[in-house]
Amino acid sequence: MTGQTKPYSRRGRDARGVKGRGASWPQRQTAVRPPGGLTLVEVLVVVAVIGLLVAIMLPALSHVQAEGRSTQCLSNLRQIAGAFHMYAGDHDGLLPDDDSEFTWDELLREHLPASSLYVCPVDAIARTYPIGLSYAWRDTFSVDLPASSLAGRNLRQAGPGDLILVFEALPGHHQPDMINGAVLDTSVHRFTTDRLEADLERPVR
Repeated sequence: MTGQTKPYSRRGRDARGVKGRGASWPQRQTAVRPPGGLTLVEVLVVVAVIGLLVAIMLPALSHVQAEGRSTQCLSNLRQIAGAFHMYAGDHDGLLPDDDSEFTWDELLREHLPASSLYVCPVDAIARTYPIGLSYAWRDTFSVDLPASSLAGRNLRQAGPGDLILVFEALPGHHQPDMINGAVLDTSVHRFTTDRLEADLERPVR
């Protein structure tokens, strides 16, 4: 009919962008989780948490490892102190003498289960040599006065019992200005370097 406005068709309306009956709007895209796995975001979160835990625990683990090495060093010293007592028991109570043709560590070796006990776990220099020594003992070479030396002394008569017998040759392996040592009664302790120096000046009874 002329002059009449034709109704627009539904198809034509759909073509201009208006949804027809039964049509659906596009769905928003969401993260797709792999079957049985994690999304990328979840993986990144897990990695970040693990990194944070490692950063928190690393200093504590380092401290535990250092304490373990120091404990092993103290164990070495306790066994070496015991070897001095066994040596004295085999030699009428006398400790090694400076005049011996053998060094003190050679004289004690038969009383120790392994020569590796002469090396502190953190002493890299001593560990590079087959006959390396991390320790020294209270002989004439370690003290300023002969009266302070235990070399050639009778262990049964020497005292006082808290005199330092054997110790680390160099301080600072475990803590700054600290040194591990064993006293006459074979107990082991951590000393300051000042305490060691003062003790090595004490006369032996």
